[in-house]
Amino acid sequence: MRTFKAIVSGRVQGVGYRYYVQREADRLGIFGTVRNNYDGSVEIFAQGEEDILNEFLAKIRKGPMFAYISDVDVQWDTTKPDEKLKEFRITF
Repeated sequence: MRTFKAIVSGRVQGVGYRYYVQREADRLGIFGTVRNNYDGSVEIFAQGEEDILNEFLAKIRKGPMFAYISDVDVQWDTTKPDEKLKEFRITF
């Protein structure tokens, strides 16, 4: 299991981006959270198997139809994954 935190910039708020991220995470069996930031970016915390997380990253770099992704800053975490996470949810 690996974890990462990603900050996604561009037109990612008001276009269904968080719901898209949640659907893709659920489809891939990834646990974590997604939320809007005050600066207009979206923050994603995800944990899962590394190959699945890389597939997930490809999806979040694409986004839904009306999104425009200008940057995805990914920071892989070296700490132990949170065993309490059992779902992927949108937080506020």
